[in-house]
Amino acid sequence: MDWSATMLDAAGVSPDAGHPLDGVSLLPVLKDPGHSFRRLLHWRMNHRGQRALRNGDWKYLRGGRQRLPVQHHHRDERERANLSAREPSAA
Repeated sequence: MDWSATMLDAAGVSPDAGHPLDGVSLLPVLKDPGHSFRRLLHWRMNHRGQRALRNGDWKYLRGGRQRLPVQHHHRDERERANLSAREPSAA
Protein backbone atom coordinates (compact mmCIF):
# COMPACT_ATOMS: atom_id res chain seq x y z
CA MET A 1 0.00 0.00 0.00
CA ASP A 2 1.38 3.39 -0.96
CA TRP A 3 0.19 5.04 2.26
CA SER A 4 2.52 2.86 4.35
CA ALA A 5 5.49 3.84 2.20
CA THR A 6 4.42 7.50 2.36
CA MET A 7 4.11 7.58 6.15
CA LEU A 8 7.48 5.88 6.62
CA ASP A 9 9.08 8.34 4.18
CA ALA A 10 7.49 11.31 5.97
CA ALA A 11 8.84 10.01 9.27
CA GLY A 12 12.29 9.59 7.74
CA VAL A 13 12.51 5.86 8.41
CA SER A 14 12.96 2.82 6.18
CA PRO A 15 10.65 -0.19 6.11
CA ASP A 16 11.79 -3.34 7.86
CA ALA A 17 14.04 -5.30 5.49
CA GLY A 18 12.14 -8.47 6.42
CA HIS A 19 8.85 -6.93 5.28
CA PRO A 20 9.47 -5.08 2.00
CA LEU A 21 6.72 -2.79 0.72
CA ASP A 22 5.26 -3.04 -2.76
CA GLY A 23 4.07 0.59 -2.70
CA VAL A 24 5.99 3.79 -3.31
CA SER A 25 6.03 6.98 -1.29
CA LEU A 26 3.55 9.62 -2.41
CA LEU A 27 5.47 12.30 -0.51
CA PRO A 28 7.06 13.79 -3.66
CA VAL A 29 3.64 14.55 -5.18
CA LEU A 30 2.32 15.89 -1.87
CA LYS A 31 5.23 18.34 -1.81
CA ASP A 32 5.04 19.17 -5.53
CA PRO A 33 1.74 18.56 -7.42
CA GLY A 34 3.68 18.74 -10.70
CA HIS A 35 5.70 15.67 -9.76
CA SER A 36 5.00 12.67 -11.98
CA PHE A 37 5.49 9.01 -11.23
CA ARG A 38 7.09 6.50 -13.54
CA ARG A 39 4.33 4.03 -12.91
CA LEU A 40 0.57 4.08 -12.98
CA LEU A 41 -1.22 4.96 -9.76
CA HIS A 42 -4.52 3.29 -9.05
CA TRP A 43 -6.80 3.27 -6.07
CA ARG A 44 -10.34 2.48 -4.98
CA MET A 45 -12.93 3.73 -2.54
CA ASN A 46 -15.08 0.74 -1.64
CA HIS A 47 -17.87 2.66 0.08
CA ARG A 48 -18.62 4.52 -3.17
CA GLY A 49 -17.60 1.80 -5.57
CA GLN A 50 -15.09 4.15 -7.18
CA ARG A 51 -11.98 3.03 -9.01
CA ALA A 52 -9.37 5.41 -10.40
CA LEU A 53 -6.17 5.26 -12.42
CA ARG A 54 -3.71 8.10 -12.90
CA ASN A 55 -1.33 8.04 -15.82
CA GLY A 56 0.76 11.22 -15.89
CA ASP A 57 -1.62 14.18 -16.19
CA TRP A 58 -4.59 11.99 -17.03
CA LYS A 59 -7.01 10.45 -14.55
CA TYR A 60 -9.55 7.78 -15.41
CA LEU A 61 -12.42 7.38 -12.95
CA ARG A 62 -15.20 4.84 -12.62
CA GLY A 63 -17.90 5.25 -10.01
CA GLY A 64 -20.22 2.30 -9.57
CA ARG A 65 -21.86 1.74 -12.97
CA GLN A 66 -21.01 5.14 -14.39
CA ARG A 67 -19.02 5.50 -17.58
CA LEU A 68 -15.32 6.14 -17.38
CA PRO A 69 -14.64 9.89 -17.25
CA VAL A 70 -11.26 11.06 -18.42
CA GLN A 71 -9.85 14.10 -16.65
CA HIS A 72 -6.70 16.17 -17.11
CA HIS A 73 -5.16 17.40 -13.86
CA HIS A 74 -3.63 20.62 -15.13
CA ARG A 75 -6.47 21.70 -17.41
CA ASP A 76 -9.28 20.77 -15.01
CA GLU A 77 -8.00 20.87 -11.44
CA ARG A 78 -11.51 20.56 -10.00
CA GLU A 79 -12.13 17.42 -12.10
CA ARG A 80 -15.50 18.51 -13.45
CA ALA A 81 -15.08 17.83 -17.17
CA ASN A 82 -15.23 14.43 -18.81
CA LEU A 83 -12.74 14.78 -21.65
CA SER A 84 -13.24 11.30 -23.14
CA ALA A 85 -15.26 12.62 -26.12
CA ARG A 86 -12.83 15.48 -26.89
CA GLU A 87 -9.68 13.42 -26.23
CA PRO A 88 -10.40 9.92 -27.60
CA SER A 89 -6.69 9.07 -27.67
CA ALA A 90 -6.57 9.47 -23.88
CA ALA A 91 -9.52 7.15 -23.35
